[in-house]
Amino acid sequence: LEEILKEKNASIGLDRQGKPLFFKGLTRETVEETRKIMETKLNMLGLKSVVTRTVADNIIMIDLAGVPIDEARRIIGTPGKFEIRMQTEGDKGDISEGQMLSEIKNMTVHVLYGEDIVYVDPMPHRGENGKWGASFKLSDDGADKLQNAAIKYGAVENPDNHELVMLLDDIVIYSAPLKPTAASSLSSKPIKIWIAETGFGEEGRKKAEELIIHLRAGVLPVPVEILASGEVTPPLGEKFREGSVIALILALIVVGGMIMIRYKDVRVVMPLVITLLSEVIMMLGFAAAIGWQLDLPSIAGIITVIGTGVDQLVMITDEAMAGGKTSGRVYYRRVSFAYSIIFASVVTTIVAMLTLASMALGVLRGFAIVTIVGLLIGILVTRPAYAKILEYLL
Repeated sequence: LEEILKEKNASIGLDRQGKPLFFKGLTRETVEETRKIMETKLNMLGLKSVVTRTVADNIIMIDLAGVPIDEARRIIGTPGKFEIRMQTEGDKGDISEGQMLSEIKNMTVHVLYGEDIVYVDPMPHRGENGKWGASFKLSDDGADKLQNAAIKYGAVENPDNHELVMLLDDIVIYSAPLKPTAASSLSSKPIKIWIAETGFGEEGRKKAEELIIHLRAGVLPVPVEILASGEVTPPLGEKFREGSVIALILALIVVGGMIMIRYKDVRVVMPLVITLLSEVIMMLGFAAAIGWQLDLPSIAGIITVIGTGVDQLVMITDEAMAGGKTSGRVYYRRVSFAYSIIFASVVTTIVAMLTLASMALGVLRGFAIVTIVGLLIGILVTRPAYAKILEYLL
């Protein structure tokens, strides 16, 4: 450290006894930056509730639900530098994921580091050929470096045997040849936007998501070591489920009571309560079908949908009951008027939620997606069904 400081015309401070005032450790800023990067990486998994906090000067504790422990350990413990190299010797397929830099160093050349990547699309990209991939953008300098390397080492003439290799902490995480169209374009101009294809189907999509995490979240400012990890089964899980069911029943009773006070007609109360209950069941069914880990923001989204649902059903009811018993044509005209207002409100809310869903933060994404799914279920299924039931009963 003293040698480094001498080059900057600086030195280590001294205490009152004249001894070097030097403490081995990490600054609060470094620990906080590391915590934020870890939190970002875990949030990029999507639809998960992640809590990260510092419990000592150099210890970070992470709580998360619904993420396999092996996957969490792999993503958290992936520090180091991100680097892109180009194959200069050998044939296609000679480099594979998991190899160390020392194994491929003599057959590859350095092209650029992660600092030359200025933007990474947070969502996996699916091309016209059905392949999934990670889309990212290089800086002007980075694009020039890649073009120069491709021309110098022959990748533009023979792309199959000159793979682009991505390494994280000197370990190969991705390797693939240039597409012929990209190689041809590089011969005349640099390319800023690239897509690293990861394969077909669910496996290809998951690989793309993991590659995006490493590209987007950056690298940790210091090496990390996982001191301990474990899985804890919630002892209060059964009671929580029972409490949720009781809360749902009480909420429906309260809503039904308020509707009964307003309309004083059980023919209105029963279908309205059943409609709300069916929406909740359909949203939970959707979550179960895709293996969705419901967290507190997701439950908040369900509550939001129920709240807007009551307003919309009351609006339909008011229009349906206005003027008493009428012909079918008049009834549909009144309901259509209410439905047009509801539709405009739903579209506006969905547009707003899509902004949150496109963000990298999994907490916001979970809330947004739950709200969007619930609104679509309501506008496409339950609202028309309720209007039809109400016509029959009235």
